[in-house]
Amino acid sequence: MPNGKLVIVEDDRTTASIIRLLAQKCDYQVIDIVSTGDDAIHSVKKNTPDLVLMDIKLDGLIDGITAAHTIISKLNVPVVYITSYNDDSILQRARLTDHSGFINKPLREVDLRTTINFAVNNSRKKPEDQTKKKKLSVAELVNTLELTKSESHLVLKLINNPDIVAISDESNITINTLRTHLKHIYRKTYTNSKAGLLMKIVNEFDCN
Repeated sequence: MPNGKLVIVEDDRTTASIIRLLAQKCDYQVIDIVSTGDDAIHSVKKNTPDLVLMDIKLDGLIDGITAAHTIISKLNVPVVYITSYNDDSILQRARLTDHSGFINKPLREVDLRTTINFAVNNSRKKPEDQTKKKKLSVAELVNTLELTKSESHLVLKLINNPDIVAISDESNITINTLRTHLKHIYRKTYTNSKAGLLMKIVNEFDCN
């Protein structure tokens, strides 16, 4: 039984094949691969996937951001961007959509696994699950995991969105500084990755 159904939107065949192999390795079923924004919208309407992996730069009349906006707002399917862009104006456009994360190229299996697992699981949560997640407080993290208040605030942001680029922008700190904070948190929680930390939170506080 696969963890979920994915549609991949990527105009480079080699990259699309790599994404498919990595997704399948993470026990996801790839039900369609398309190369344009218009085809992405049509595929989502037809196949109703659990998640769309969307390249930002695409062939055709509309780019990945425009297609993602329609898929998220009109079809209610979550989208994770896959991109090599460093252009602030383009990334800011992408962040204005209600996306479920970014995966940067070159692709790494651990990044893909963590981000799509979070996006799919978060989209499946019931309203009462969302309420439980929101009740997790800084004080609980400080008392249970012996984190500082600033570290606890960072963990709460990570729970809501594991995209460290977005957290960096929101917190107005550099990526390198953020990674340093995360290393301290990993050491205190006896974990070594975002995925491990989030799993510990789920198990420790019964947030399933």
